[in-house]
Amino acid sequence: MGDDEFERTLGALANEVGDFLVRIRRDMRARLGGKVERSPGRDAAAPMVAQRLFEVHQAFADAAIGIPVIACPCCNDPQFIARLETIPAAELSEEDVESVVASISLTLGSASDVPYFVPRWCSDGLGSPLYDITMAFSRIAEAGYASWSDRRRSAVERFLIAQLRYVLSGAPARLLSHTLNHVSSLYESFAYLGHTDSFFPYTTARCKRRLMHTLATWSRT
Repeated sequence: MGDDEFERTLGALANEVGDFLVRIRRDMRARLGGKVERSPGRDAAAPMVAQRLFEVHQAFADAAIGIPVIACPCCNDPQFIARLETIPAAELSEEDVESVVASISLTLGSASDVPYFVPRWCSDGLGSPLYDITMAFSRIAEAGYASWSDRRRSAVERFLIAQLRYVLSGAPARLLSHTLNHVSSLYESFAYLGHTDSFFPYTTARCKRRLMHTLATWSRT
């Protein structure tokens, strides 16, 4: 198998896996009557989480995607590339963002394009997007995160910490599985960025009390 054929096969496989995951998440939404659990919700986010998200948007306000977008023609739909070049990241469909997460720095764009999508990924991380949010944070890590400006790194880390604190101690009662899934997702995001030390101060007695309360609530339902 030649290099071109291998690249086409790899791209096709990535697209199939991505489509499969999207179908699963859509099916879950349909089974829940179209309701998407948000933790915390975009519209009712805790003030500190909302403030930290605002700071993320400020820190990355000057980030831009390279035009024309560099992309493997065998792995990316020309119409998809056209949308990336003309539609702001905040307005892209979840399907397009999922494609970005799966391909950026591989068969789409380069590491220098990643900062452009960070505010969108953080915003989506407040809910349950169709794509894997922890994979998005792995792309951040792979894009030279350690060498980013202090302002950008601080904005991302402060946002994650605020979100974690909200989930563990300030969010309304939810099913234990949902709380644990969200904490696990946040932990993986911290781990990708190399900052698990920022995670552990919040997994102490307060965290245990929060989880025990959630467990008790769940067991009575």
